[in-house]
Amino acid sequence: MARRSPLAIAGHRSRAWQVRTHGRTLILEVVGWGAAPSRTALRDLERLLWVALAEPRAAGAVREAAVALGLSTAVAGPTALRDALRRAARAGALRIEERPHPVVSPTPLDLQLEDPPAPPETPVSDGVTEAARRFEVVVVDEVGVPIEGVALSFDHLAQAHAKQTDASGSAVHDSTGVSFATVRVTDTAALAEQLRPRWSTPRSPAIAASEPDAPVVVEHLDGSFDPVPLEHGVTTTVVIAPRFACREVPATSFDFGKSFVKRDGIAQLSGIAQELHQRDGQRALIHGHTDLSGPEALNKRLSERRAQAVFSLLTHDFERWEAMWTGRGQGDAPHWFEAWGTRQLQHMLNSLLCFDDDDQQLGEDGQYGSRTRQAVRRFQRGDYPHCPAEQAALAPTGTSDRGTREQLFLAYAKLASRDPVDVERFVEVGGAPFVGCGEVNPLSLAAKDRESRRVVVFVFDPAAQPEAPPCVRGDHTVCNAQRVEPPPAGAPFYGCAHYRSIATCCHPVGGPDLAHDVIVRFEFPLSEANGLPEAFVLESEDQPDEDGPPGFSQRKTLADDAQAMAPGNEVDDDPPNADVDAQDVDEGAARHCELHLTHVPDAHTYRLRVEGVEPGYTVFTRTPFHEISELSAPEGTVMFPRIQKILTDNPFGL
Repeated sequence: MARRSPLAIAGHRSRAWQVRTHGRTLILEVVGWGAAPSRTALRDLERLLWVALAEPRAAGAVREAAVALGLSTAVAGPTALRDALRRAARAGALRIEERPHPVVSPTPLDLQLEDPPAPPETPVSDGVTEAARRFEVVVVDEVGVPIEGVALSFDHLAQAHAKQTDASGSAVHDSTGVSFATVRVTDTAALAEQLRPRWSTPRSPAIAASEPDAPVVVEHLDGSFDPVPLEHGVTTTVVIAPRFACREVPATSFDFGKSFVKRDGIAQLSGIAQELHQRDGQRALIHGHTDLSGPEALNKRLSERRAQAVFSLLTHDFERWEAMWTGRGQGDAPHWFEAWGTRQLQHMLNSLLCFDDDDQQLGEDGQYGSRTRQAVRRFQRGDYPHCPAEQAALAPTGTSDRGTREQLFLAYAKLASRDPVDVERFVEVGGAPFVGCGEVNPLSLAAKDRESRRVVVFVFDPAAQPEAPPCVRGDHTVCNAQRVEPPPAGAPFYGCAHYRSIATCCHPVGGPDLAHDVIVRFEFPLSEANGLPEAFVLESEDQPDEDGPPGFSQRKTLADDAQAMAPGNEVDDDPPNADVDAQDVDEGAARHCELHLTHVPDAHTYRLRVEGVEPGYTVFTRTPFHEISELSAPEGTVMFPRIQKILTDNPFGL
């Protein structure tokens, strides 16, 4: 199925770049936005993209390709650039081809990078050797303060050389026979801990401009660190900046003119909740949006309700949810009334696999008939696969009273997160823990643009917290006062100056990036997991001191930490069939539960063991991070009963 993105440049011609690396030639080609590649092809493409990003001579070609895709690269560090190019590859806009020999083309490519001529051999005699070439890097934080003791690896010619920065933030590596090298941080978790005290309060960055003879590379500390290219004789400054990430609850989560969050948004909410649960001190800003259709005052209120619905699900705030369900709290917009009812009730019951007495999915038609009453009674009895163990007892009356709506809301919210996110994680704007932007920041100028109907959640370190926007709840005139001229063609049409300043990290097809999570998926529903004693422990095995504790260890129990797999999270090798009814619930995929082991460093080998039962057992051992997901392939080695799949990639797709 073809996918379109607002990043596409209308009428842009195909462009290609040729890059020669050791033993191979890579062809980077920007094409029209077309069919997304299969999962197998995507693995190969991402492997080649990593090769291109790690090759210093490819840096120019990679950035030229990014510019051709309409991506802003002026201040993007290697991590941001890689993520943007990965999204373009997933959408079918970027192809990378690997060839074993140089390509001869009858027409010149836009850019051709050749290997530099081999340096003349330097005679060695009487103890005189070739002069060493110096590679130097200075590591500072976002306000320019040096960072001492950062563990680095200087890499060239397939060799790694460990160094540490000194009190001035500097590290130097001398080598002969090479002109280029890369440097990377080898322990991002330790660096994050070192910087945590500095990043506990908001700070104003002071980052120097990058110059050819004094390059500056900005790396946002977000769980991974891409190699930074170095040139001998040139000091490169690496700025470690606090994290500021954009997470989007997409348009498919909302019906036109509605604020109810459908099951399509549960996967994205799950990723956001995991980030706010696992990252100490991380904070969030919630922004609701609409398209340009309808009156400004209505769109302002609608965007606020969408943001409030997302906040309610993340924090398990039933009172806010109930106010929206009944349509209360809308006195400042008397010309518009939205209340939820039977159709939303049926949607939530279907999402929880709570069907009628014949175990048939409900029609979401808004009619409170006998089949809907049967499903409500099953919910009240706790007779459905995704029933949390802590659900309160309810009388099986078949009516949707307030007590039933509360337990139904909590069960629905727990599809995203078993535990609520602390409300203190959310930054208040105008007295509310969310803000609605109305129609001021659409993704296009079309009157009815579905993609603009979204909620954006910014997740960031406290040091990166932006100034509070000058927004007033229910008042769209304040938003109009912040309007600025529209950007050049091809960019998102953000009209608010404040939002445009913080949304540079956003991508129209963005979402939670769980590339550093390990997800264990089981062949049974949450209701069964509630009574199981197993605890799964993922720990690293390659620490230097085998007698000491593992460098990484995380423990999750089925009874307390398992969560239901939301409908639509199953990943296939082929793109989804456009003819399938989007309202249908994938019962086969949804009758599973999962454990999420989060923010796992990719620099170790791991074992996964099970405790809490006698005898305990090991699922796998001494497995590199990038090979974990291969264990659940048909030829893999995960043979334990009822473990369906182990993933280390985003299980929701981008």
